Amino acid sequence: MSAFVAPLIVDGENICITCEYAEAYIPEAIIINPDGAISPSAIAYESGSSFNTLGIFYIRFFNNEEDSRDSIPLHTMIYPNIIESYPSDATTSIYMTIGDAEPEKYRVLKYYQGDALMESTSRKSHTNCEMFMRLLSSARLPRSLTYDQVFTAWMDNYNINGMTPQVPAVVLQMIVSEMYRNPNNPSEQFSKVVGKNLKADPKGYVPMTMNQVSAYSSVMSALSFERITEKVTSALIMSKNGVPQKKSPVERIITM
Repeated sequence: MSAFVAPLIVDGENICITCEYAEAYIPEAIIINPDGAISPSAIAYESGSSFNTLGIFYIRFFNNEEDSRDSIPLHTMIYPNIIESYPSDATTSIYMTIGDAEPEKYRVLKYYQGDALMESTSRKSHTNCEMFMRLLSSARLPRSLTYDQVFTAWMDNYNINGMTPQVPAVVLQMIVSEMYRNPNNPSEQFSKVVGKNLKADPKGYVPMTMNQVSAYSSVMSALSFERITEKVTSALIMSKNGVPQKKSPVERIITM
């Protein structure tokens, strides 16, 4: 089977749509609302006629605007950096269910033939790295990325912007390993699932925030993190169900 080739073309300073019609889907949760509170995961925003967002999102390429969405394959744009896009319209929102995830509200960016999807050259900035990390830490990266693509995209983001994380790559790999969990057993890292079964679905994970990870790790981790009311409940459930827990060196010292 040949790889999918997106109907895009480099036209001067921009990469443009060559099909009749296309739609990109940006989660409303990451869009900055000028009239509302800004969440930690909000990185996308409108700026005049352009729309700025991380270049990792779902996209469809249509033969024409009348085609049903359900009849058009959903692809994932993977350019791990902030881009400036020029859709013809960015006012429509819809709910979509991707895989086994809960329905989520997405902003629909509508493109017609000749519209600029993004610039052909990158704008390097340390803030681009910060925004990628915010999206990752809020568990908002598209779930169509395979488990191994998450770390690769993170490193590519640093490389595109001419930056280095200033820590060994294994540290970033450990962060990804902790945040991506087994949906059937959230206390287990997804890396253990694929480590035991090489034929496991590489997209069969559930991404979690560090706050959620702490709730599933151990009673000590839960109680030492934020949102104490939630964590007391989580700790009681773990203790009642006899869930195996990891003991940190700090906990070993305290309980000596």
